[in-house]
Amino acid sequence: MAEIIHSSGVDRSQIEEIKQRINIEDVVKRYVSLKPVGKNLFGLCPFHKEDTPSFSVNPELGIYKCFGCGESGDVIEFLMKNENIEFYEALTQLAKEAGVKLKLGKSDPESAKRFLRAKEIHELAGKYYNYILTKHNLGEKARIYLRKRGLTKDSIKTFQIGYAPPTSANNSLHSFLKKKGYQDKELENYGILTKRQGRLTDRFYDRLMFPIFSTSGAVIGFSGRVINKNDKRPKYINSPETLIFQKRRNLFGIFQTKKAINDRDFCILVEGQTDVISSFQAGVKNITAPLGTGVTSDQLDRIKRFTQNIALCFDRDFAGQSAAARVAGLAYKKGFNVSAIELPYGNDADECIKKDKNLWIKAINSKQPAITYFLEKLLSGSDPKSLKFKQLVVKKIFPIISEISDLLIREHHIKEISELTGISESTIKKKIISNTFTTADIEEETKAKDQDLPLEIYLLSLLFQSPKALPWTIEKIPLQELKNPTVSVIVNKLISQFKKDKDFSISSFIEKLDDKERSLCEDSNMRPIWSEEPTQEEIILEITETIRKIKERAIRFEIADLKEQLEKLEKTDSSEKANSVLNLINSKIQELEALQSK
Repeated sequence: MAEIIHSSGVDRSQIEEIKQRINIEDVVKRYVSLKPVGKNLFGLCPFHKEDTPSFSVNPELGIYKCFGCGESGDVIEFLMKNENIEFYEALTQLAKEAGVKLKLGKSDPESAKRFLRAKEIHELAGKYYNYILTKHNLGEKARIYLRKRGLTKDSIKTFQIGYAPPTSANNSLHSFLKKKGYQDKELENYGILTKRQGRLTDRFYDRLMFPIFSTSGAVIGFSGRVINKNDKRPKYINSPETLIFQKRRNLFGIFQTKKAINDRDFCILVEGQTDVISSFQAGVKNITAPLGTGVTSDQLDRIKRFTQNIALCFDRDFAGQSAAARVAGLAYKKGFNVSAIELPYGNDADECIKKDKNLWIKAINSKQPAITYFLEKLLSGSDPKSLKFKQLVVKKIFPIISEISDLLIREHHIKEISELTGISESTIKKKIISNTFTTADIEEETKAKDQDLPLEIYLLSLLFQSPKALPWTIEKIPLQELKNPTVSVIVNKLISQFKKDKDFSISSFIEKLDDKERSLCEDSNMRPIWSEEPTQEEIILEITETIRKIKERAIRFEIADLKEQLEKLEKTDSSEKANSVLNLINSKIQELEALQSK
């Protein structure tokens, strides 16, 4: 602790004064439920997962210690670790609570001064943008936009949303901050200004402004969104990396939503700022989002300060679902319990909520374990016992399962996949342990198990053993969907002969076939398929059901081929073509569902 205090440049006496004025119990209780045991207070440790409380707080000494993981320290260190912030930021926050004005000592390094200046600048910038939006005539266009989007005044206040107007010498943030005594160089260094055509100007202009807060509530950066449909600039831009802002470590909305996340012990992770705000308005406040890039390990660490339960709800398009699978693996590796939310409407949470907030709430309540969710996504329209589906599972699902650190959860999903696909549990475990996700051994295992009577041979048996049903069923046979060439030839001949010959008989028909065809027909005619004599109605129903299954199989094959195309497009990052193929898949799935409902 001594080195940290020395490098902060703050007098030791002030640090001690802050610690004396702040009750460590009050700070810890914001994150941990504490119960008195003797002179100490005990609760579940916020730094590791446990079922029996081993985290102890001593209010008299102003310290904490976990007897499970060994974490210990004073109120400043607790805030640093729990909020994932630097010493000076934690000290500044506690000083404000304690009513102590920090004084920088003579030995204060320049870094501490720059840190303080950067925070002041961003706090003023946030207030400036919010004022323009809520009070100034220049913000009218943005106010109209937000009303159309359904954002309330409460949301604007809670998230301190603002507007960066088109810049001029009279209304720029640059001129506002210059009047406050800040220098161009520091404003450029902290991402407020940028050079355009050789001169310094506001980085953000004519954009809706979403402040990015640290978990302790300080404005540390901004995300700016265009509001004009004809604006050719990037839809979103974020502040650059600065002394106080690192995109990989921060999350949108976490300051406003951390209490709900902690209280509900559950965090919903979405893709965009509007998803977070819309959900917050709808009463679902345990939610956060990354900052325009993929979710990082640091961001998951920040969420883990408040909960170990996370639900992913990414956009329904190709890119969103691919991102969700990647994040699930990363979260499982960190020990999260990972679930996924299926949107019943729209491409993202914001669209779903605008349609009906109850749809959003119902979707959250119906969340599934992430592995189950991804399996169902892959399965849509596929035969779970088919080789193609097994290959997809090996390539897409096994890498995620290999990241699951909780052995009980891993075992559960291994059993789930085994029961669904027929791949043995031992094969799944072997591949996951060895981290090899090739499919040659799965193919051999599939061939060994694929001994069931094929549908087309079964159809032949039904037709040959029940010739009286031919008038009601023969026209329904989908000739183009028969994949076995010999069966296809036989059925074509059967239909032709049946239509020509009024005295048609199975025996005379078989005699006219070649040796290969005859052998298959005789085998089909002899194969036992009924346990007792069926009625005419039962025969017709069984033939009709078998024909339906053949059609269903054909659609599943089409879907599997389209998924292969989708996988190739994924490697080439062709999102537009991928979404087109995804639409075809969804169309085929609807066709399949319609067939299944008959």
